[in-house]
Amino acid sequence: MASDYGFRAEVLITGTEERLDSAQGNLQLWERPWFIFLVALGLRLAVVPFLVGEQLNPARDHWVFGWETGRLARSLASGHGFGSPLFGWTGPSAWMAPGYPALLAGVFKLFGIYSIASAYVILSLNCLFAALTCFPLRSIARTAFGHWTGVTAAWAWALFPYSFDFAAGLVWSTALNALLLTVAVAVTVALERKLSPFSWAAWGAMWGVIGLTEPSLLVCLPVAGVWLVARERRRGMPWIFFWRTGFAALLFVFVVSPWFVRNYRSLGHFVPLREGLGLMLYQGNTWDTFDLSPDWANPPHNPAEMAEYARVGEFAYMTEKKEQAISEIRKHPARFAGTTMRRILFTWSGYWNLSPAYRRMEPFALPNILMVSLLSVLAARGLILTFRRHRRFAVLFAALLVAFPAVYYITHPSMAYRHPVDPVLVLLGVSAFTVRTFKRETRSQKSESGVALAESTRALASIEALKALTARWTRSVLYLR
Repeated sequence: MASDYGFRAEVLITGTEERLDSAQGNLQLWERPWFIFLVALGLRLAVVPFLVGEQLNPARDHWVFGWETGRLARSLASGHGFGSPLFGWTGPSAWMAPGYPALLAGVFKLFGIYSIASAYVILSLNCLFAALTCFPLRSIARTAFGHWTGVTAAWAWALFPYSFDFAAGLVWSTALNALLLTVAVAVTVALERKLSPFSWAAWGAMWGVIGLTEPSLLVCLPVAGVWLVARERRRGMPWIFFWRTGFAALLFVFVVSPWFVRNYRSLGHFVPLREGLGLMLYQGNTWDTFDLSPDWANPPHNPAEMAEYARVGEFAYMTEKKEQAISEIRKHPARFAGTTMRRILFTWSGYWNLSPAYRRMEPFALPNILMVSLLSVLAARGLILTFRRHRRFAVLFAALLVAFPAVYYITHPSMAYRHPVDPVLVLLGVSAFTVRTFKRETRSQKSESGVALAESTRALASIEALKALTARWTRSVLYLR
């Protein structure tokens, strides 16, 4: 009877939780995720006509239409395969991962190479990716901090200025990268309490797709994996459970391995995902620090470098630049340390250079410093409060923010490069103001659950008393007979 009573109490508690969830489902229009998504999408699409002209400049054979991405997409759409990322036909390439160039190649195939229609379509797709980010961001915020933080974070992202610029004015994978990493974090948080091996396999395959789109995001994969394993161990899960992580790793390798094979066959060398790190390391450590990276160190802007790239081939060129960069770093370790500190400062404050010449080149330098610094301060405050109240989520968020930008500290940073973690920063910035709301929300839910449980307990006690009375009456009737 005790077990029967406990089972029915559990059913009633579960029912109470479901009723609380359904009560939250009766949302105002402005709280509904689809409404927030549509507003975010509409606002970004409205900006596209004002920025699309920047992509249509025919100078240098439409170079500004996607830069290397546009060149790789043109090569694919023209039937030449994945190659020639700069000027002229220079053969197969692994300059970038294939995901976004393949998407742009599909747009070129349907709407024309470097056409006005293609510009509108790809920028509209970017806007769609940026708006869709509201959904996983709301999911993370709701799980970690409650309903109102989820709503507020989604609205904050819908109105986030950098998202407008990168989605509506840039033919690059920036908006898609932010969506993919936010989805990855949301799925990781959801996977914390899922035991199904198929869920873990899907998680591994998802990271494979991310790697084929933007390999730099894969630095977050071990962070997410270690966090999941630590959470499961803390809940008492035996080590044998973690064969599921091996299953996830197998699916990850299955997704990315065809690209590895393609690179080896086409380039004659093992190139896991892309081979641009050597050039980025060189560009960021020439000690010409007027800008984040000097144009003269980049083949598209230096005919001598372009000729060298075409002459020796991509793999040899990247190897040469990596060796030059390492040699410079070894010769000037103090300079490297100082420049690295400047790159870290820029990543979190937006400050690089405020000379008149730099401000003529970057007229929005001051507003950028104010915006980035404010977001960083609010996110830091939110992270501190999260460590006090929701430590397990704080550990995950902090690890992501530490790990992801690290490669740009030693190469060269950019607000566009940092954008994938902007949703996490927005969430933490919002949480700096909504923690008290979450505490009231939690107390309210506990109070409602407690009242419902008390009522359920009294009802069950009455039922048990009635059953006992009925049993005694039945025995009395049988005795009289």
